[in-house]
Amino acid sequence: MLFRHGQIAGPAAANYPFALPIDTASIWKIKGRINTQFQFSIYPGLRKAGIRFDAEKNANRAEVEILLDGKVVCSRKFALLKAENHFYFDLPELKDGKYAIRLSTFAGQKKLRTASRDFVRREFPWEKNCLGITEKVYAPFKPLTYVGNSLKTVLNEYTFDNTGLYAEIKPRGESILKGKTALCFQANGKEGRITRAGGNIHFHSGSMQQSMLL
Repeated sequence: MLFRHGQIAGPAAANYPFALPIDTASIWKIKGRINTQFQFSIYPGLRKAGIRFDAEKNANRAEVEILLDGKVVCSRKFALLKAENHFYFDLPELKDGKYAIRLSTFAGQKKLRTASRDFVRREFPWEKNCLGITEKVYAPFKPLTYVGNSLKTVLNEYTFDNTGLYAEIKPRGESILKGKTALCFQANGKEGRITRAGGNIHFHSGSMQQSMLL
């Protein structure tokens, strides 16, 4: 899995190894003028939030507020605005309820605009559990096992040659490959096959539940 890094704004700026899925497609933009609305993502379990918005040419700062029943429960200020901005920030614990997130932009002390959107926080029973944070394999599943270039799973065994292709596949102990596998290609009007590569492959960072073949 590939992770991008998002910049967390505010007094304690830092990089966090996850990406907030804020839509960055150009279709969101309005040609020739700024979009006065904004996009946001809320992650109560991580206590993180993200916001994306356009800023007026003379805007030099912005403020984001999160409100519950009209009361501000979180406020963040951002400076050094660009035409398009992505900011990520810390959240307090959000209890169940209907919230509003409010964005205001400023030129000095003059407020240029305010936009607001609603969201509902609902805590689910599975939140804050410990499932999926260890490499423990639960029955009836069995851990992956490795012998040379072979990998065994619950019902199958896979053996790889030095090209990284299958040399043998055995579901339930029965081999199903009729012959050696190869990489086929076309170049300059001719066809070719790669049946052997230099060096040896090996399992890298193999564990009970996942592996990487190099």
